[in-house]
Amino acid sequence: MDRAVGSITVCIPMSNLESVKGKLLTTFQREQSDEDISIKRVLTENIKNIPVDFVVELGRATISAGDVMELVVGDIIQLERRTDDLLPAFVAGERKYMGTPGVHRGNNAVLIKKKVLDPNRE
Repeated sequence: MDRAVGSITVCIPMSNLESVKGKLLTTFQREQSDEDISIKRVLTENIKNIPVDFVVELGRATISAGDVMELVVGDIIQLERRTDDLLPAFVAGERKYMGTPGVHRGNNAVLIKKKVLDPNRE
């Protein structure tokens, strides 16, 4: 005996649902809205406590393996960025902000100057 497996879509004309539309929407929206608010609140609180990597890239340079092997304390490697260029800041590996380096309360810091809206274009 052959069995058919698949999905079926049932279409009901809106005119057939007009008489109960108000009742369906009101009940569904109220229940969904209350539940959504509760879920959103719990998720937001949980997400706030998740640690994420925040990395600011000072610059990059390409040097030969031989040069790396000969590096000694005091050597200088010139990076492609100028000292007044904005530095990219990455959140969980994605470029999200641009900023300038500085010091805050005795620690190295970055001052956020710009939010990156499209990492592929900026």
